[in-house]
Amino acid sequence: MSRLHLLPALLLTALAVTLSGCVGGNVGDLLGSAGGGVCGLLILIADIWAFVKIANSAADTGSKLLWAALVFFFPVGGLLIWYFFGPKG
Repeated sequence: MSRLHLLPALLLTALAVTLSGCVGGNVGDLLGSAGGGVCGLLILIADIWAFVKIANSAADTGSKLLWAALVFFFPVGGLLIWYFFGPKG
């Protein structure tokens, strides 16, 4: 329940991603167009935010490393998994 206050921010982010051209088309179009750069930048910002939150969490060092590796190797999926199941606080 504590993460419900972030729902408007998540919806605005989804809208921004949709309007930036990150959705639709094929991978070649996204990588070769300006929309792919916007998508990459949004994902990079979100991943950096996740790394900072992971580093400042109360979890032990091993857990922090595992969560950081998950986000690093799977930037979008790992970010979503960490957001919903990762260490709180």
